[in-house]
Amino acid sequence: MLPLGHFATGVLVAEALRRYVKRVPDPRTWWLAGGLCGLAPDIDCIGYLILALREGWRKAVLYDHHSWPTHAPIVWICVSLAVLLYLHQSYGTLLLAGSLTHFLCDTLTPSTGIMWLWPVSTTVIRPFSLLSPGFQWVIDYLHTPAFLVEIGLAALAAVFIYRALRSR
Repeated sequence: MLPLGHFATGVLVAEALRRYVKRVPDPRTWWLAGGLCGLAPDIDCIGYLILALREGWRKAVLYDHHSWPTHAPIVWICVSLAVLLYLHQSYGTLLLAGSLTHFLCDTLTPSTGIMWLWPVSTTVIRPFSLLSPGFQWVIDYLHTPAFLVEIGLAALAAVFIYRALRSR
């Protein structure tokens, strides 16, 4: 899934949690935090940029960021629990839900999949595969039904936020 879909899914998760989580801040802040939590596992893309600057884009795109530890659910479960216990319970819950939704989306969309059981197992789970190398993956992905779902999620999040802000 592309960043737009992860952000939109995070916003929708934030809204779903808003009724169940204690001490939720202003809805706009909460939705923004949800979108960022949905994007959080893609922080490894910063590593891509560093790698590209050091070795060039042709080498950088050969690495699959889904195989990096930052794309392992156990890492984000631990980070979320730390936030939940030591910083802010509501944001820890949102980070856990947003990051796990990120992995679910990456598993269900055509990609290289997710190692759900890392470090116990390096088995990649991916029901649909689209293994084009590098940037070709993005071009190929734009022609899949999964991309239409992603656009639908983004539109749903945008309409929802627009209506909620307009009714205030």
